Amino acid sequence: DWPDVAHLTGFWFLPADSKPDIPDSLRGFVDAGPPPLCLGFGSMSDDRPDELRSIVLEALQDLHMRAVVVTGSGAALGDFKPHDNVHEVAFVDYRWLFPRVAAVVHQGGTGTASYCLTAGVPQVVVGYCLDDRFWGWRMHEIGVAPSALSRQTVTAKSLAKAVRETLSD
Repeated sequence: DWPDVAHLTGFWFLPADSKPDIPDSLRGFVDAGPPPLCLGFGSMSDDRPDELRSIVLEALQDLHMRAVVVTGSGAALGDFKPHDNVHEVAFVDYRWLFPRVAAVVHQGGTGTASYCLTAGVPQVVVGYCLDDRFWGWRMHEIGVAPSALSRQTVTAKSLAKAVRETLSD
């Protein structure tokens, strides 16, 4: 769809830090068992954060999985308190984290999608607005994600099903 004068360069990344600043507690959590999920919704805020947290906890229980929750600037997902199978961080270097997780659940922003693609990690898109639908559709089309979910209708059951699908062959 691009005109002949447009030159697509792909994603641009800043140079990687030689040694990212990763908290010891996060390193320990990630290394303490099988690869966890990563969940985060970047700059999105949420009108029903308690409901979203309950959906995530129920899905994790159903999946028998651990998770790293990245609250991000929007803090749509967070406030998990001390929880055995959830490690919460405000921000983290995705180049370090994504190769160490089983899959990433995110809102469908192009930045997070680009890091997932670069790390080769499967993803589940739970779209909120704007270009989330496009990126959810595109990730599904290229085979790295199941059909995108919508934040307005996501349930623990639909989230767990999507994660199972993305982790299947």
